[in-house]
Amino acid sequence: TNIAPQAKITSTSAEPDSPAAAAVDGTIDREAKKPAHEWISQEGGGGMIKFEWQEPRNIHAIRVYDSPAADRWTQEGFFTFSDGSMEWMY
Repeated sequence: TNIAPQAKITSTSAEPDSPAAAAVDGTIDREAKKPAHEWISQEGGGGMIKFEWQEPRNIHAIRVYDSPAADRWTQEGFFTFSDGSMEWMY
């Protein structure tokens, strides 16, 4: 079950037509024709997106879909959890 849409979603920044909430809108744009369906940070690197749920959640897997636009590919990142643990994504 995808619990991401149930979260409060915030980010350090976003392009005007690509808000953080677009990261979980259910649309996977494989051709980079609809930037409104992906979160695009204004930082160009180092941007952060945060998911917060009202109740504690058990997360068994995280699926990340990167932008199909080569100039917006995620090189690496990490997940930080409420218990302080961290997992890298390469």
